[in-house]
Amino acid sequence: MVPVGPGNLRQTDITEVKQGGGGQHGRLQPSTVKLSVVLVLFLSLGKSSAQNPQFAIFYYPTDFGEISFELTDGCPDLNSCVPGFENMTISGICVTGIWIFYSEKNYNSGGYGSAEWMFGVDYCLNSDPDDFEFSSLRHAGRQSNFDANTITLYEFPLFSGNQFLDLADLPEVPMDDVDSIIITGESDWTIYSLPNFIGIERCLETWPGMLVGFFPNLSDLEMNSVRSFREGCFDDEKIQRRSDRHGEVVTERE
Repeated sequence: MVPVGPGNLRQTDITEVKQGGGGQHGRLQPSTVKLSVVLVLFLSLGKSSAQNPQFAIFYYPTDFGEISFELTDGCPDLNSCVPGFENMTISGICVTGIWIFYSEKNYNSGGYGSAEWMFGVDYCLNSDPDDFEFSSLRHAGRQSNFDANTITLYEFPLFSGNQFLDLADLPEVPMDDVDSIIITGESDWTIYSLPNFIGIERCLETWPGMLVGFFPNLSDLEMNSVRSFREGCFDDEKIQRRSDRHGEVVTERE
């Protein structure tokens, strides 16, 4: 897949949004000052040793029929990455990989807003256009291979704010705040509350066969910070998040 144009955008003439596909979807619905999360995951990503690049396809109706555009990388402001986006009414989305959609620009960098995520292989959603309201988006893990062994740290809960992606052991995390985590691939990851792999430790594991693990709030793991991590499990207990897990988070706008 070759990146084209701003935000790695490609436009095509696909006229029908497919239903189904192997994938999962989770949605967070905000109120005025609250952020609620309901994570609904349906099927597994499935295992593959091949390179599996990530991309998201968006469908919208026009006077000439339904057309689409494709993004292969993150975008902090869709109005800038996609010409005319503010005038589009998105009617469907298909993803391959692990994608997060944010109501606010710059990935909800203010620590508030709604977030919605989808993951799978050719997984698609059709819905009322009013249900698709987002200003920025990005993928988790490696763009070139969504099932590679990776760990991504996020500044705020619900995978918002700054992020840090790595594929190997790290004795000192270069982020002051870490409040949520996504892991991909088949490897476990052990996180530590102090540098150099000491302090409180937690072993994170993807749910069997899913190749992705969502940890939307670090407080659920009874940790206040992540200062180092390494690949593999170095704790007596593994922590998983079931595919049908539901939760709620409240975030106030500053």
